[in-house]
Amino acid sequence: MTHRDGTGLQEVEMGEIKSTLDLVMEKTRHMTMSREERDAQKFEEIHKQLNGLIQKYTDGLLRKEQFLKEFERLDLIETRSNERMLRKEILERIELESETGSLLRLLDFGCGVDIKNLDTILSEFTTQRDAVRDDRGSELQEVLRKEIGVSGSAVVPNMETDAYLEEKLGGFEDDFRKRLDAEKARLLD
Repeated sequence: MTHRDGTGLQEVEMGEIKSTLDLVMEKTRHMTMSREERDAQKFEEIHKQLNGLIQKYTDGLLRKEQFLKEFERLDLIETRSNERMLRKEILERIELESETGSLLRLLDFGCGVDIKNLDTILSEFTTQRDAVRDDRGSELQEVLRKEIGVSGSAVVPNMETDAYLEEKLGGFEDDFRKRLDAEKARLLD
């Protein structure tokens, strides 16, 4: 029976939902997860917890000691190493254009990984990128001064729309990305 305000309809729908849930529970009562399914579920839970810990550390919400303490609390999976999972998760987050200082420190103290090669690749990329941007900025400022007669410290060329700069950066960025990917792969072995 439905009331004008619709409350009776809501009760009927809830009854149908409940009976459907009861049917599902009854039909699946005898089912259990296999060991592989349990391991996969446990792996996924640890993966989520690990990502949360890494994010908290990189956001500055956990100090080194707190991170290590929380990391040690994670349940181990017999077939997979938590340390390897941590290393993989951190390495996946490291990119050429991203802030990597906290991730490199985490690799160092959390996994005992020698970060010197990663740090070198990232530093060289940043240095070269900045030099190319600075040089192009100076070139564009000179063009503005000579051709348009505009100069001064307030004149800032729009580097974001400069096709020449984009092409120049793209040329060596691919090389650095390959070097970075190769080093990440080496650290996962």
